[in-house]
Amino acid sequence: RRVHGNQLPPAAGHHVGVAGVVLNDHGEVLVVQELRGPAAGHWKLPGGLADRFEHIADAAVRKVREETGVDTTFGALCCMMELPSRGPSRAASSDLYILCWLRPLRPDQALTAQASEIAAVRWMPPAEFLRQPFLRRPSSYRRALECALAVASGRESGLLLTYETQPFPGSELVTLLSPRL
Repeated sequence: RRVHGNQLPPAAGHHVGVAGVVLNDHGEVLVVQELRGPAAGHWKLPGGLADRFEHIADAAVRKVREETGVDTTFGALCCMMELPSRGPSRAASSDLYILCWLRPLRPDQALTAQASEIAAVRWMPPAEFLRQPFLRRPSSYRRALECALAVASGRESGLLLTYETQPFPGSELVTLLSPRL
């Protein structure tokens, strides 16, 4: 609905979720098991919702540190999925789920599960991760994970996120997605 002649649509109704794809020196992926919720009992990538106005890269690094204790730095955006709204608290919205490749800052970091949310954290071979029952059949989620693992292992390039101010009056900070060359 347009208000007072404004041609812009109403505010977006998206929730932004991020997940970190972190590989160690042995090519194993960092995974977690949640204490409760639909993913409890399954290994998944560490991640969660970005805070309001939080940059995607910062959110991914923060969520991995909170859930696993592993300090990382942003490498590239791997892929993005749009998911329909889930549950009454998210009516009339959608979720944007963004998978980010993150590099561990140190190879010998101790794994520490976030006591309030995470039951377990570990390094797992990617093939074992993808053999979980809910990932055995083709799906867009499995494809997103395969794409993310390809970026993290260097087989695909992913996208860089560049935060910059535009060079014209009244400019604001913008995010530029570009191929990682």
